[in-house]
Amino acid sequence: RITGIITQGAKDFGNVQFVSAFKVAHSDDGIYWTILKDDKTKTDKVGSKT
Repeated sequence: RITGIITQGAKDFGNVQFVSAFKVAHSDDGIYWTILKDDKTKTDKVGSKT
């Protein structure tokens, strides 16, 4: 169960950068990863900045 995700922007070469979208993956062993899927569409669930 995921209860929250926190993202952080960065400053690179004087430019401020922000996360605009992200995907969440999980692993039991750190080698094989599974991307979280949308329950209805079965496509990769993509988070946004809102």
